[in-house]
Amino acid sequence: MAKQKMRVEVSRRNWDSDFYADMQRGGHFIISEPAEYTIDGQRKNSLYGPQSPLYGTDFDSEQAFVERYRCKCGEIQGKAFEGFECPVCKTKVTFKDTDIKIMGWISYGKNRLVNPYYYHKISSLMPKNVFNDIIYSKYKITTNGIREKATEDDFETPPLSPFSGIGIDVFYNEFESIMDYFKRKNKNKADSIDIVVNEKSKVFTSHWPVFTPKLRPSGSTSDTYYYNTLD
Repeated sequence: MAKQKMRVEVSRRNWDSDFYADMQRGGHFIISEPAEYTIDGQRKNSLYGPQSPLYGTDFDSEQAFVERYRCKCGEIQGKAFEGFECPVCKTKVTFKDTDIKIMGWISYGKNRLVNPYYYHKISSLMPKNVFNDIIYSKYKITTNGIREKATEDDFETPPLSPFSGIGIDVFYNEFESIMDYFKRKNKNKADSIDIVVNEKSKVFTSHWPVFTPKLRPSGSTSDTYYYNTLD
């Protein structure tokens, strides 16, 4: 019997679009709480934290089988309580299987970050350390309390480009013209720069996905927390 080859397609994602799509589909959630809270001396994972019970549990977790049946907030657990309404979250205890597709999202409001893939991509399209020099904002406050962009005399080391210290907000607003500058400086990378410019909506994001803990394993002892580099 011939083995079928698995086809894997890799695509660059627009995290803002993915966030709104997930919120519309339901089942996903916004991370708005710390990972844990303490009640009556016991530590528990927060409902809307990065280790949320909404992700589900692993079968090797201490309470894995108990937690398969739970209310939304996880206060009431166990098959014996199936159908029971939780007095805290007002939802009934039902079977909750593990779904690695459930996504937690961090929302930064109107603030923008650079998608990690594009951070490395744009860095490779510029001379060494130039991109960091651009997005690390350098401003000064005058004696009149006015915020002004630092001049060349204010830098401890010579600026690496005409855009040194403008910060990510100005970089976003002038993205096309700045990338065009480096395109003219290095015509060998012109095609790659054009691709990045056309994908501006993917370069900058206001939402950050947090995958299920099953894809970012961690562990802890009495004094140490171990985590994967993905975290």
